[in-house]
Amino acid sequence: MQEIIFLGMTVLVASLVWFAFKLPATPRFRSKPMLAGPYLEFFQTLRSALPDYDVFPQVALSALVDPVGGPKGRRFALDCMNSRRAGYAVFDQDMQLVAIVELSHRSRATRKETALDACLARAGIKTLRFYSTQMPSETVIRNAVDAQRSKIVNRPVKRTFMHIPAERGRLRQAAWPDTVNARM
Repeated sequence: MQEIIFLGMTVLVASLVWFAFKLPATPRFRSKPMLAGPYLEFFQTLRSALPDYDVFPQVALSALVDPVGGPKGRRFALDCMNSRRAGYAVFDQDMQLVAIVELSHRSRATRKETALDACLARAGIKTLRFYSTQMPSETVIRNAVDAQRSKIVNRPVKRTFMHIPAERGRLRQAAWPDTVNARM
């Protein structure tokens, strides 16, 4: 009789332990610095080299470019920038993107970096790549960004408007094409 009680208690304790480990745990988080090491040092160098520009680190590419074209073209473009981030995005005072600046640890660009640069080049965005083995001076950074800025100054800003039928036969314009069919 005691053996049955002992066996029953063992099964009960084992099942309680098993259920305790099977229950979903509450997720735990801790804060971490956005930039550290050479990335933070390079960010501070960028800020001091480019006082007339706004520099933002770790910007999602989907916030900078919008894929256009048919479904296959959009799919290719989305695959090209799939969850990727630009190292540093440099904007002028009018918040127009001047260039994307990348800090690389390798001595030359990888295939992924080259493919990403090609995708951004199709959107008219220049990627300036610097290598951490040879940190550039503020003058080199400023000259590279200013050279890119001079190419952009003469380019007209494109504003796309979609015509949406309004009441009484008039057309109104929507400044944001993605929100035309939004449902509230």
